[in-house]
Amino acid sequence: MRAVAISRAVSGAFAICVAVSGLLAGPAQHAAAGPLSNAAQDASSSLTKNGTGAFGGMSVTVDKTQNLINEAVSISWTGAPTTLPPNNNTNFGADYLQIMQCWGDDPASGPDASQCEFGGTTLGGPTTRRLNNPQLPDPLLPPGVAKDPNQEYEDFVPAPTSAPTSPYAPPPATKDPSNISTSFDSSNTNEIPYARTYANGTGHVYFQLDTVRESPALGCGQPVADPAAPGGTRIEPCWLVVVPRGTLEADGKTTVDGTNIVLQTSPLSPTNWANRIVFPLTFQPAASACAIGANEVQIGGDEMLAEAVKSWEPGLCAKNPKAPFSFSQIGGDAARQQLASPLPGFQFVSKPVAPTPGTPQPTMLYAPAAISGLTISFYVQSQAVVPPPGQPPNPPAAQNGVQITRLNLNARLVAKLVTQSYRWGVDSSVGTPQGAASDLAADNPRDLTVDPEFLALNPQFKGLSFAGGIPSVVVPFGNADAYTELWTWLKNDPAAEEFLSGVPDNAGKYGQRGYTGMTLNPNYLRTQFPIEDFPTTDPYCRPTVYQDPSHAGTHNQQVALCGLALHPYPVTMHDGVLNATKGSLGLRVTWNPNSADIGSWGPTPPQPDGQVAILVLADAPTAARYGLPTAELCDDKAGVPDPLLPPGQQPSGDLDAHCVAPTTDTLLKGAAAAQPSPGAPKVVVPNPNAIDLGAYPLTTITYAATVPSKLTKTDGGHYADLLDYIAGPGQIQGLDPGDLPPGYAPLTAAMAAQTAAAAKLLRTAAGVPDAAPAGAAPTGAVSSQHASAVIPHPASSAPPPAAPVQHPPLPKPTGPGPAVVVQGTMPAADVAGSAGPTPGVPTGTIRYVVLICLLAAGASVLVGPGLLRVARQSAGGPELDGDSGDPSDPESDDDTGDTGDPSDPDEPDGDPDDPADPGDPGDPDEPDDTGDTGDTSESPGTNPPQEPSPSKGTGQ
Repeated sequence: MRAVAISRAVSGAFAICVAVSGLLAGPAQHAAAGPLSNAAQDASSSLTKNGTGAFGGMSVTVDKTQNLINEAVSISWTGAPTTLPPNNNTNFGADYLQIMQCWGDDPASGPDASQCEFGGTTLGGPTTRRLNNPQLPDPLLPPGVAKDPNQEYEDFVPAPTSAPTSPYAPPPATKDPSNISTSFDSSNTNEIPYARTYANGTGHVYFQLDTVRESPALGCGQPVADPAAPGGTRIEPCWLVVVPRGTLEADGKTTVDGTNIVLQTSPLSPTNWANRIVFPLTFQPAASACAIGANEVQIGGDEMLAEAVKSWEPGLCAKNPKAPFSFSQIGGDAARQQLASPLPGFQFVSKPVAPTPGTPQPTMLYAPAAISGLTISFYVQSQAVVPPPGQPPNPPAAQNGVQITRLNLNARLVAKLVTQSYRWGVDSSVGTPQGAASDLAADNPRDLTVDPEFLALNPQFKGLSFAGGIPSVVVPFGNADAYTELWTWLKNDPAAEEFLSGVPDNAGKYGQRGYTGMTLNPNYLRTQFPIEDFPTTDPYCRPTVYQDPSHAGTHNQQVALCGLALHPYPVTMHDGVLNATKGSLGLRVTWNPNSADIGSWGPTPPQPDGQVAILVLADAPTAARYGLPTAELCDDKAGVPDPLLPPGQQPSGDLDAHCVAPTTDTLLKGAAAAQPSPGAPKVVVPNPNAIDLGAYPLTTITYAATVPSKLTKTDGGHYADLLDYIAGPGQIQGLDPGDLPPGYAPLTAAMAAQTAAAAKLLRTAAGVPDAAPAGAAPTGAVSSQHASAVIPHPASSAPPPAAPVQHPPLPKPTGPGPAVVVQGTMPAADVAGSAGPTPGVPTGTIRYVVLICLLAAGASVLVGPGLLRVARQSAGGPELDGDSGDPSDPESDDDTGDTGDPSDPDEPDGDPDDPADPGDPGDPDEPDDTGDTGDTSESPGTNPPQEPSPSKGTGQ
């Protein structure tokens, strides 16, 4: 053991020499970068307008009207009469709004009806482009058109691709529906033909705005040649038009009751069109800011960074228009596999590449890129039973259709939702006479809204009744680091972990009396959490019936509806959110017979307005882009029932203190609570057991990653440009092109400095072979993790700028500093040395100090093996009772190199309940196996092999 001590002392002396030489040589000179603020950014482009004439008491608000992209805006109104018939959530007879998107250049009057995308069908009624109705002649139409027994239609004129040279002239009415422009139809129009006003005189809808990319006929955001515009080009604006409808028809005489007699005329009929309320819209340029035909620079990563890259593209192209970045959305596992390949490219990941013991690993570089959060977003409208005539009123029914904007969930409720543990999460037929046998416990509630645990956290849901329920969360297909983080949060939450282990929610250490005794779907009991996707594990099949009894057993027999067919899922979180804003779950459970008597399952219509109830997994930026509210996540102390009160009557005063929404502040607190990852200590990952109650539990931190030695100098320069942009202009929060979009928190000053330093290092290290063979760990190596080195922040330079004024800096996350470079089992000092000296920094006599250190290193290499041989002989066996130098050796126990990693088998047990335990309390996988590194980024290491299973979308 004395020999070992001597060897360690020599190695330690070498490390000290390197450190001292680094200090004497002086710091690398680089400019510090930090979050910036955009003082010129408009706080809001919300616009409110009042109606006119009979609708003068109505006020309509559009929450965003400038700098628009393909997104959803929120439209709300007050002072309108209740939609008829009353107390009916499905029919629209009168007193509703009709909403459409239009193009047009007249700033005074707005667009003409012929410039609006409305009327995807040519049938009669208020949802078409039909102008005339002989029984209800519009006095503002030419008499020959108004009383024409033949139907006449308002044609649609597509937007031009160049600025007009004369005022717009509307086309004449057409009698032949086939002459109507085919620019859109019922399958792709974004119009809202009916928007309901609730009993309290208010209403709300999400409206999806299209750019020229989604609707070329509207041309919104299209660069148009215009000699009168600055630079000869202008960006095509558009309009949002709201047409309120009352009970008076277009003839000005006929009044409908909205129940037995309903409105029949189109909003495009001149008298109805005269009541329109118009909102001017400005769009960001829809065309790429980069040169057409330029060589794209490929980058990849998961969806958490997609919205940021879309926003950054114009700024990046302005800096280098000849090298646009092309972002490919791939899962974390695929990105890490790419990093380990001969062509690593530039990937965005939330976890580092896991080192393989004994396998050479190249030098890797990680740089913080974004702080965001995974959310459970929702579009839920209040729904309550309307008593029949003569019965006392039900007060909650007065709010029917009003959007609910606050919803609280704890980890156990989320676990119930994502494991098909509610009956309707398997299928709505479960527990009914028509249903098949199910593995679920009979006492499990049908859905979230009747679960006493949910009602304790959401007293505003008391008295509500949701016909379709909320039995699950719409989740996407595939795997992602963020999904693993969600499962890790569930696994680390005591109450959720108990539930995932099969303990009823009214039993065990964390169960509550008064709950139903709900248990986990038994088909998930064998799953080794955390996992990286959302499998549909329950094998239930909905029993088949016959569409047409006369064809029973021969034709039109419904095929079995199981698994993926019963629980479809969107491809991405973005797709799920977009569907949710339309009230759609993306289901295909509507049986469609055809003329050949062979039917098929087809798309299911969206939930009717007033009956929407959808939860959807979403990254915070996408939820913000489409205006969906996000659930607040609560700890296990929130809403704990009072044993003296029945369920549903629990106090809610503690909810604000124990429930957290994903805001800039809570995301930054989540980043501040991050902890070193097992694979690379200087890459921090969110801590699911954050002590700060104000930290958002599902905060995500995305890193840019690459392998400098495998890059070309050209690619290294492009990637360095991207990192420079991310560290600087890319941290300006706002809505302008190039800004950091809503849903992201700005990088902390330390993280931004780390990214800027990584960019500088990449410019010199790209294409340069590693300084030493990767994996050639020196004798006495003490860690099985990636060694890491940081370039010290210059002591003589100015400190990094503070975070924006509106977001004060918080405690720095564990580990961030300048550029993080990670290489297999290569010593930190060698990695630092591989970057080479900083140009322009004089070395002077320091070269001699370095020479002495290198001589000392050589001595340690020559003497070390002999000393270890002596130690083995003195110990009486071939194995040394100490560090073997092999990072994969389970007996390695070097006290001086103890990292406190609970995955080390000789570390203490890592029990989070033991305050004296130096292990990482946030490690989701406390290993029983000495070879387990604790890395949960790869599901094969945590889950038994199984056939790929589809992700669960919804059980509704």
